[in-house]
Amino acid sequence: MNRREVLASIAATPFLFDAASALARDGSLASPDMIEEDLRRYIAFGSKASGGAGDNASGEWIAGELARAGYKVERSIFEAPFFEPDVVELRAGGSSARLIAQAIVKQTPREGVEGRLFRFDPLKPEQIPGGALVLVDLPRQGWSTATAPIIRKAVKACEDAGANGAILVTNGPTGEAIALNAPGDEPLFSLPTACLAPRDAGPFFEAAGKKETARLFIVGRAGRRGAFNIAGRWSAPGWAKTVIVTTPRSGWMTCAAERGPGIAIWLDLMRWLPTSGLALNVIFSSNSGHEYENLGASHQIGQLLPQPRDTALFLLFGASVVTKATQEYEGRLSVLPDGTAPRSCIVTAGTDSLARSVLAGWEGWADPAFVTDGGAGEAGTAIRAGYPNVIGFIGSNPYHHVAGDTGGNVDSAQIKAVALASRELLRRI
Repeated sequence: MNRREVLASIAATPFLFDAASALARDGSLASPDMIEEDLRRYIAFGSKASGGAGDNASGEWIAGELARAGYKVERSIFEAPFFEPDVVELRAGGSSARLIAQAIVKQTPREGVEGRLFRFDPLKPEQIPGGALVLVDLPRQGWSTATAPIIRKAVKACEDAGANGAILVTNGPTGEAIALNAPGDEPLFSLPTACLAPRDAGPFFEAAGKKETARLFIVGRAGRRGAFNIAGRWSAPGWAKTVIVTTPRSGWMTCAAERGPGIAIWLDLMRWLPTSGLALNVIFSSNSGHEYENLGASHQIGQLLPQPRDTALFLLFGASVVTKATQEYEGRLSVLPDGTAPRSCIVTAGTDSLARSVLAGWEGWADPAFVTDGGAGEAGTAIRAGYPNVIGFIGSNPYHHVAGDTGGNVDSAQIKAVALASRELLRRI
């Protein structure tokens, strides 16, 4: 079961969320304003592309918070791809639109590449003309990764036809271009590929209907650069069990709702645990490289993290752990004043009963998704590595991987309640 399948299994109807009742079960947080302040700080770092300024700054901030809370801080460095754009654009006649270059980026010459525009429906494939610039009109959904079979098959058809470029029209709920995750070892596609916002696609579809030519530019600075994972270690005297608590911090954009709630909950647990009286040996890790198909997570396993056989719980806060409910009406997306977006809890055999006992009554989490095949993002990375006791939280977020993910659908009260539920998980292991 992959991340898309897990989220598809969640009921799409928003539900009301009683944060006050959740807070009452465990009293107040050590500092009620800390979650809101942590969100503000993380969002303010801007773009979190792996190894870039925002990712590095957020990593240094997290390392400082670990040290202040009394943890022994370690880091591991690895290389991640990067691309800093000069011009990433599609031009046809009098129309032009900015694109998101698909990683790992295959650039065009500085003068771009030209070709006849051709609209391609991957659900009703037609023969693609050689030398075309292909507008791959993807089905409407919240896209996340270029490894999705329908995308790989469509671009492969472009490659086989000798197209000059592929432009993925990422039809999603916000109308923005969606940045797509990709493997970090080598390029996924052999021809220049980029993502186009559906709200900008109209003039190019019209030009394709007239068999007009266009020019694609994907020009910038590219290569590999250092990125780092952070881990903090703390042990209670006479500790009995080892726990890993992890969350990614990197991503294509600002990642306010995608990563912010997980970061804030992670920080809350990290600060609370040394005061909790729990007899635990804990490792709090925060990794970069997420957008390259969990590249950082794969590096931290075997380097910063204990072995699966020694780990009582691997607790992961994934994408969009808890965000505000949204509603789409007549093509417009609105954030609702109440309720949370759909979400899911991923468990393995060793954690199924624990998760059910703690999360009973929490819609979206009361019936955890039992995963054995290593799907569902970084929880899947842990499962494939052999960790038998995984709990992973993920959620649905219409602003996933778009520039508009700047914090309009996150709420600190909702996040506080989830932090308290997470404390209870640690108490009961």
